[in-house]
This record gives sequence, C-alpha cells and structure tokens, in this order.
Amino acid sequence: RLHLVTLLWRAFDRPEPTNPHNFADTPADSALAWAFENGLVVGTGDNQFDPDRPATRAEWLTVLWRATCLPSTDGINPFIDVVDPWQNGPVLWGATNKITIGTSPTTFEPNRPVTRGEAITLLWRSIVPSKHT
Repeated sequence: RLHLVTLLWRAFDRPEPTNPHNFADTPADSALAWAFENGLVVGTGDNQFDPDRPATRAEWLTVLWRATCLPSTDGINPFIDVVDPWQNGPVLWGATNKITIGTSPTTFEPNRPVTRGEAITLLWRSIVPSKHT
C-alpha cells in the first residue's frame, strides 16, 4: 500500500505535505502524509495504515478516482462482482473512461491484489495524461 502511495506522489511531482500523517504503524513519510492530507487514502482502523499489505484492485482504483477529484459517472456498472457500495463509483469511472477493462467483460475482481503492472497501467491511464494536457 505504501509503495503505491509513493508512485502516486511521484506522479504528482512529489508535493510537500503540510502536516505529518498520524499512522502509528508507518514511519514519517512525505508521500503518505500528502496522500492522507488530500483525502486520497484512509487507514485500516485504530490509527493503522498497514503499509505492507497488498492493495486490492478496487482500493487502488479508488485512490486514483479520489486523485482525479471524484469525477461522477452515470450508468450501470458492467462488472457483476462489484458489489460493495464504496467500489461502485470508482470502478464505474474506470470502466467508463477506459482506465480499466476488467478481468473479463463482466468481472473486475475488486478484492484481488493489484499487481505492479496493473497499478502502473491504471496510474498512467488515469493520472499521468491529465497532468500534461
């Protein structure tokens, strides 16, 4: 999880956070402080971030959705396995904007850990091009 936050922070040209983060299980880290300060990430409870736990596909897409200012999308989610309400907006945004095509035409596998390759691809399709337009 911390590695992905660092990738995003670097894509945004390493902005300096105003305040440190408050996660007890993660040492001082500018990337995490910036992401938390901007509402891009939340903890896992009890002041923990769980930095070494793999992020899921839905979690990573949610962080990217938040980083693009929570764009709204109309329509029906094409993935039958996206059932948690918090996943719907980000995954629908990703599908509608061709950021993700899912793992099949009808599945997204939201709870599967995101691979590094998937993480970079989703980052590139969602964040990096918008910075250069």
